[in-house]
Amino acid sequence: MTTMTEKPTKKKTTFRETPATPVAPAVPADTIPAATHELLGNMLRVEVGVEWYSSSKAVSEAQSASMRRPVGATKDGTSISKRLFDSKNPWVQACNESKGAINHYVKNSGITIPEIVVVPLASRGVKAGKKPGVRLIREEDVVEFDAHIQFLAANLRAAVRNLQNNIEEVKAADRNKLHELYCEDDYPTNLVDDVVVSVEYLPGTRVALNLKEVAPEIYARQMTLARVACEEVVHSWAEEFGRNFQNFVLQFADQLSMRLRLDPVEDWKILKDAEVTNVIKHQDDETVPSGHVVISLRRKDKLVITLPGGKTLVPTPTGEYWLDAMPEHDYAVLLRPYETTQKKKLYDSTLANLKEQMEAFRRSAEMFGPHAAAIQAAVDRVGSLFSEVSRDQDTGRLLEELRVSDRSRRDMRQALQAVGQSLGNAVEDVVKVRRRVQDIDLS
Repeated sequence: MTTMTEKPTKKKTTFRETPATPVAPAVPADTIPAATHELLGNMLRVEVGVEWYSSSKAVSEAQSASMRRPVGATKDGTSISKRLFDSKNPWVQACNESKGAINHYVKNSGITIPEIVVVPLASRGVKAGKKPGVRLIREEDVVEFDAHIQFLAANLRAAVRNLQNNIEEVKAADRNKLHELYCEDDYPTNLVDDVVVSVEYLPGTRVALNLKEVAPEIYARQMTLARVACEEVVHSWAEEFGRNFQNFVLQFADQLSMRLRLDPVEDWKILKDAEVTNVIKHQDDETVPSGHVVISLRRKDKLVITLPGGKTLVPTPTGEYWLDAMPEHDYAVLLRPYETTQKKKLYDSTLANLKEQMEAFRRSAEMFGPHAAAIQAAVDRVGSLFSEVSRDQDTGRLLEELRVSDRSRRDMRQALQAVGQSLGNAVEDVVKVRRRVQDIDLS
């Protein structure tokens, strides 16, 4: 348990007063969908930022030159840095976990608000991009949200003070790892001064001025833009939530499957019996070429290996090997993955994340507008599947049954895969609607 100490002289959490809420011009209710109406009238925009100390530093020019020289690399073609603050150190871990708790809370509060840009000339329409740490929350939830953010920020301050009090231990560990690359000047004089949590509340997506009487044409244009912006928020949020929920569903379904191993052809025998831990396709990650897969493997020996063609693979710190994208046909024919009788590990956190997403939807279903029904069907289906295994959906009993019962495990996996497919279809429908909204001519 973290012990709270005295408050530092310099205030580390900046909470700005909520500005006066402007009144949105009256618009006939029947012209605005319910979700858009909610955004126009009852939401606040909250921006949360965390300033953080640097955990890496560039090496000196002399050190960089000595590292480049043996391989003939140029200064312009390289960027060499060193890692500070070992993430395995308990004081550093406590800080990272406290920071992660803030990010997790913000991400799971309210809905994402895209930055709206109107392009009325050659490329007409609405463009949107997301800004990290920016959410829309209901006005009625702002007191609870702010209180919890202050609690998390206080925990972070306490963790940072503990890290500062034990900074010499961290430096000693870094000195042992970095040797000649170690430099005392790389570390802040006082970490407490470098970590700041800021929270700012602003009006949501409302039209700030009532122009209806003095400038009706401007008023009409502003209201059209506001409605389009709100519709984009609704569609954007439905797409983001749908994709995230689909990922959690399919991740849990994958953990219910059996372990995959490789029985490759002779040229690839170095990978024999390696376990396949990830298979990423184009539909999972658009950076993967269509018709290709990127896979990660785990081997018992964790040695550096050489693939056909001379490609060298070095295991990650977690012991995984990542192969470059290869055609799906080559993966199937050359690496020959097969399903074993070994069960994959079921993680409590995956189920907890899935259930958290379901609860988040139930709290804000009205904000999904026309997309709510499709996502509601998926949420209800997953809930009914859990109830079939454990009537009260208790996480412990649910996981225990799935770990011991092959039939429950198989049935749950197949059903969740079907839910994942339906969610994928729903997300594609949202994307189509968003394209129509973004093509609206606002000039």
